[in-house]
Amino acid sequence: MLVIEIDNGRFMNHTTEPNTDFTRVVEGYATRDIAPGEELLCNYSEFDPEFALLPSLVAAFAAQKAMTNGHAGG
Repeated sequence: MLVIEIDNGRFMNHTTEPNTDFTRVVEGYATRDIAPGEELLCNYSEFDPEFALLPSLVAAFAAQKAMTNGHAGG
């Protein structure tokens, strides 16, 4: 599934410890005070129960580069 946001949802980022709650289909709310400038965080699995975060291409590139340079860690 590909989701294209056409509203302010495009400013939210995924985490398993969100500061918002979107478990209700038609509304969301903050779970605590959110400071000015703080990221809005939601758990994408609240929108799609089958959501699975794809591996980060940045993390994969860093791991590959570390292996190429002879480092075991990232």
